[in-house]
Amino acid sequence: MKYSKLLPLLLGLLLLGTSVSCTAGGNTPTENTQPDTEKATEEAKDTETAPETDAPAAQAFDPTLLRKIGKAELLSLTPDMYMLRVPFSGIFTSVIFVRTTHDGWAILDAATTAEDINEYVVKAAEALEVDLATDVKTIGLTHSHGDHAGGIPTLAALCKSATVYGLYPSNPSAGPNYKAVATDGQIIAGDIRVIFLRGHDYDCCGFLDIRTGTMYTGDSCQLYGVSVWGTQVRYVQEYRASMKKLLENEELNNIVTAHNNCPTGYFAAGKEECKTLLNTCLEAINDLVNYTYDYQVERPNASAEEIQRAYLADRRDKMSNFPINGFTTAINVILQQKPPRS
Repeated sequence: MKYSKLLPLLLGLLLLGTSVSCTAGGNTPTENTQPDTEKATEEAKDTETAPETDAPAAQAFDPTLLRKIGKAELLSLTPDMYMLRVPFSGIFTSVIFVRTTHDGWAILDAATTAEDINEYVVKAAEALEVDLATDVKTIGLTHSHGDHAGGIPTLAALCKSATVYGLYPSNPSAGPNYKAVATDGQIIAGDIRVIFLRGHDYDCCGFLDIRTGTMYTGDSCQLYGVSVWGTQVRYVQEYRASMKKLLENEELNNIVTAHNNCPTGYFAAGKEECKTLLNTCLEAINDLVNYTYDYQVERPNASAEEIQRAYLADRRDKMSNFPINGFTTAINVILQQKPPRS
């Protein structure tokens, strides 16, 4: 009786030992490996869909001087974006070349004169091996001021295959292929998002290369101005809103301005530098608004010229490359529009 009771227990222990031995020996049944395979697959999916940082975009943005073209300078900004600095009134204005993925080349802004196009833009195109007549499919204008759009009749005539984009409903000087940008955020040339940035003037916009998050803002980011003239803002509240809009733009990784603005210069590389530049734009216009109102407390009838003289005397020694003139436009706007303090 005792042995008959022990026999089932011994058989059970024997079977358990066989199972453990098989597992340890690596002969695991297929059904036992399936959960590990599924786990590995899920981990791979998580790795593939992990959110990307702006590190690759920041690495792609590397402003480098390629060559001088007379008095102009041609720089590489990213593998597909180039900047031509064209002489203008003792400083530079800018023309941007963008090689798009599927729609040829785009040119952003058109310098000041026909001579600028023939002397500098044509030669820059040759250096980049761009055929203006056939390769350029898109021209974008950040706004209609002379140092950005003055050369458009000549450039549009040379770029026979290009559509010209801007914010004005019509632009006869841009030729028959002009098309007004319909909506804020519209994509042109496949890779370029148009962002409305009213403030410097009412037709201002920026062009964002969505591949690297690099935006050419033209004059939309004024900061404290450039060496020869100060902050030029014609619509204060719209300008503040535009800077705040860019601060909230998650695509934005790098900023390129048309001029060497005080104090940050032409470029902001990476999200943190972009935030610094944009916050400085807000700081500059708010400083001018508050100074104008403070000055009027004791001198309510002060002219824009008088306020400018006092402002320059108080600010020029505190910041390198501070403008020598040119704040009266913005001060007159402040006196007329009476934007709130900030």
